[in-house]
Amino acid sequence: MTIGDNIQCECGATQYGYYADAGLCFVCFKCGRFDTDGFDDDIIELFKENPMLLLKLIEEGHLKSLTKKTPKDEDYK
Repeated sequence: MTIGDNIQCECGATQYGYYADAGLCFVCFKCGRFDTDGFDDDIIELFKENPMLLLKLIEEGHLKSLTKKTPKDEDYK
């Protein structure tokens, strides 16, 4: 994955990519589906139990967008 990557959701919309440390998360804002990679199983379970947590982490900047390039995005390669 690189800056600017997104994936197609099962519903036909786009899942937008976000990252934090070694984890990636792709979120569909149309249907609510999400896919993760690199997150601990306990964290994934928290996301499944409370998907609004993902939105809160995005809103607060803890999950950073793969599509919006900022100076901090240089940390992710």
